[in-house]
Amino acid sequence: MLSIKKLSINRSFIKTEELLFALYHFPLAVTSPFISLYYFDLSGGSFWGSGLIIAIPYLFLIFSSGFFGKLSDKIGSKNLVLVSLSFFILSFLSYYVIDENHLLFFVAYIGFNIMISAFTPAFNRVVSFQEAKKRANAFGKLGMSASAGFLCGSLLTAGIIDYLEYKLLFLLAAVFAFVTFLVALRLNDNHSTNNNLNDQTTSSNLSMIKNEKKFNSLRPILILLLLVLFTNITNSLFLSFFAIFVEKDLGFEWSTIALVNTLATLIGIFTTYAVGRLAERYKKKNLILIALVFYFLLPFGTFLLSTSINSLNSHLILLLYSIPLYSIFFVIVPVFIAENTPESKRGQAMGLYTSSQYLGMTLGTVVGAYLATINEIIRPNFLVASFIALFSILIGLFLFKESDNE
Repeated sequence: MLSIKKLSINRSFIKTEELLFALYHFPLAVTSPFISLYYFDLSGGSFWGSGLIIAIPYLFLIFSSGFFGKLSDKIGSKNLVLVSLSFFILSFLSYYVIDENHLLFFVAYIGFNIMISAFTPAFNRVVSFQEAKKRANAFGKLGMSASAGFLCGSLLTAGIIDYLEYKLLFLLAAVFAFVTFLVALRLNDNHSTNNNLNDQTTSSNLSMIKNEKKFNSLRPILILLLLVLFTNITNSLFLSFFAIFVEKDLGFEWSTIALVNTLATLIGIFTTYAVGRLAERYKKKNLILIALVFYFLLPFGTFLLSTSINSLNSHLILLLYSIPLYSIFFVIVPVFIAENTPESKRGQAMGLYTSSQYLGMTLGTVVGAYLATINEIIRPNFLVASFIALFSILIGLFLFKESDNE
């Protein structure tokens, strides 16, 4: 009878986290694609100025993510999720009010994002305590939920952006951020409860001992985080300026960016879920290598196509952009971290994962801004990104191992 009740709670928990993750990504889809254009205009059309403006918040998030990840091990994940979502709501309301005050907007953008950065490591920590054999599938479903939320947000934005003032999108985002907060109240931080139980089973104790031994060897995790760093540098070299590239070089309207995001997230719904299923059957290293190849093909293919801008090549570039590169890493990295860290350090490890992402975004954006400034176009950024991606493939092929016994 107890096991049936426990199963019922777990099912409810999984549904809650999937809904929560979908709702969290809806307001992001509504507003985030246009931040680079906002800062590009703010800097007076300067690649270097807009790049620095975009990169500075990432610099703060490198440290805040690691801090909040470690804090989630101390106070529990649900508390941090609720705090971050509270600031999520306030951020959009503030952006709406101070939209015309550019300096205040920038300062608020940094401050709010520091607090919101608590969400990802805390949330990943909760999900990582899923049963080991179901963990990859759980993260796959989360990726599917995130893509579905982003899809709905992108579709809505594409349909209304040409008919209303841009700042009204912040009010819409605030409404959905509030709904996300309400759903988060139902989140059950099962691990916090389980830690207080005295009747720990022998199998769970053995699992903890096994994880402690794995944690003594950090090499596989460090190599994987290095790959996370390089892939985010690769992405940010051109993605931080892709909205500018689409409008200034390809000649498309803002609504086109939203439509492409819609296509990417639609594909991501299926691919992320599929990766979760594949990760249960195949070696994680093989899936990571496949992802690294795509991280090379996308910028290199875009560079080749951009040598001659015409209608066909422009649409092919948008098609390449719609490939959901995040799908494999989104599932594999947190699953691998969960398998190779003890429960007491899980939040800290998830925080380091998020920090590596932001460090890559910072370096990629700054270097990308510098390249775009000296070349006065964004096109060479794609070539440099492809070389870094090629280097990542070599690291993944020769240095990354799923365990030190390989």
